[in-house]
Amino acid sequence: MNSKLCAWIALCASAATLAAQRSELPGEVKVIERGPHHRVIERMISEPQPDGTVRERLSSYTELATGLHYLGEKGDWHESREEIEIFNGAAVARQGPHSVIFAAQLNSPGAIDLLAPDGKRFRSHVLGLYYTDYASGKTVALAEIKDSTGELTAPNQVTYPDAFDGDCVADVRYTYTKAGFEQDVILRTAPPSPAEWGLNPETTRLEVFTEFIEAPEAKVTSVVLKQEGDAVARQFMKEPDLVDQRLDFGGWSIGQGQAFPLGADADVFSESSVPTGKSLEKIDGRLILIEKVDYPAVREHLGRLPKSASLNKDRKVGLPDPGRTLLARLLPSRPSGEAGKWSPKLQASVAPARAGFVLDYVAMATSSLTNYTFKGDTTYFVTNSAGVNFYGTTVIEGNTVLKCATNSYLYFNGPIDCRTDPYRPATITCKDDNTIGETIVGSTGNPLGYSAQQPLGIKDTSVTYNLHDIRVLYSNYGANIHSNVKASFSHIQFINCKRGAAWLSGAAITWRNFLFAEMDYAFNANGPGTNRAEHGTIYRAYNLISATNSGRLLALTNCLLVAVTN
Repeated sequence: MNSKLCAWIALCASAATLAAQRSELPGEVKVIERGPHHRVIERMISEPQPDGTVRERLSSYTELATGLHYLGEKGDWHESREEIEIFNGAAVARQGPHSVIFAAQLNSPGAIDLLAPDGKRFRSHVLGLYYTDYASGKTVALAEIKDSTGELTAPNQVTYPDAFDGDCVADVRYTYTKAGFEQDVILRTAPPSPAEWGLNPETTRLEVFTEFIEAPEAKVTSVVLKQEGDAVARQFMKEPDLVDQRLDFGGWSIGQGQAFPLGADADVFSESSVPTGKSLEKIDGRLILIEKVDYPAVREHLGRLPKSASLNKDRKVGLPDPGRTLLARLLPSRPSGEAGKWSPKLQASVAPARAGFVLDYVAMATSSLTNYTFKGDTTYFVTNSAGVNFYGTTVIEGNTVLKCATNSYLYFNGPIDCRTDPYRPATITCKDDNTIGETIVGSTGNPLGYSAQQPLGIKDTSVTYNLHDIRVLYSNYGANIHSNVKASFSHIQFINCKRGAAWLSGAAITWRNFLFAEMDYAFNANGPGTNRAEHGTIYRAYNLISATNSGRLLALTNCLLVAVTN
């Protein structure tokens, strides 16, 4: 380990010894500033001094959460609530920066009516489930939406049970959060194999079709999640690569979705999760969002579900041409049912504990934190489990301290300007860590377990991230590198993290002068990527790298592995 890193560790240890002596003086907690995504909290604390005296001082920190507040009718800030109400026969989520109206009957046009923070409107309804053989281009409709009455299965969640008519049983679930909105299709039984309709299971994708009858124009950025490497084979394939279109509607966006077993960790980097692609297409004048996942990638998960009782081998199979005109023949007509009225008896129902497999997409507010600066010698508290999104260029100054609540996410959708150095690193740690920065209200002072889910979730594929002089402590991950992202890390410490560096398909990362210590996995792969690591120390890791994903490449040069079990 080089001299800079040694000096850094010594400095941090000295600071931790002094900071650990702090004690909190119970007193009035004041909110002195509010904004759409932040609030500043202030209080008096007492600190013991080396001479035995106690000094009182004013302590403050900034809490960050996407959609933390919304403007009331009088122009004042109200704290957002993740809550859906039954109001005048309608189910509405209205206590946040965006609002949603849920039809009582899913099989109705525009059953989901969402108003984004910037006033743009999105009206949509699910159409059905499909198989598409991306080699031949053949498509078969597995199931179409049918009458299903909504139930409030959680304070912020509506579920439409048994919502499809066809060759599998599936529910549709919507979740309202401060930061965004989620649509989940939950398969309750496994659909039959694509081979039943003459499709090749190895080149077939399972797809969910959602129609938007009102939506603003989207800016589309395409990211290749999986590429067909055989140059000869791809010449004969209709759609050889699995592509994900990132859809930016201005103040609202739809990012990458995922497929995962119900009840599992809904984490795109976990080994039980499969990243999904999507495309927004005009088909016969209709705007259709197609979510897609490779059938071989989810076949094992689907095999654990009960088998479908029905099988209609006579379903129409379409072979779309480039204009998608033949595919239009397979699309069901737009729902024509009534939206219906909600009844109080549909409130507070309990979702049955059954097996399922989820295909989801998440829409997020992008009018979040743009060109944000984490100021030096300042403490921030990140609370949003749905994710805090940063856009534009985010600046991280030296001696910044970020403290994270359990399952919080930080997504960086643009470049990061890292203004740290070995003697002024930035630190990301958990809420209960009182050894550095300001003490968070409610801290136990006992940092056990893991806090942030993604403390450094980097997503911009148009830049090469250069991150240096950062420490991450007590976190589920150290850094999360999303699909096709390029990054360079140097003078980095990940300590007491469950997983160190995690990446999705196509990521290319270089590590230099790093320390990974006390973790389950030093490196965690969910898809093929390239990691080159130089002059690093990995100390007490149970696994060097996750073992169930193929296509991994990890090159270590002049690295020291101490007590790495597997």
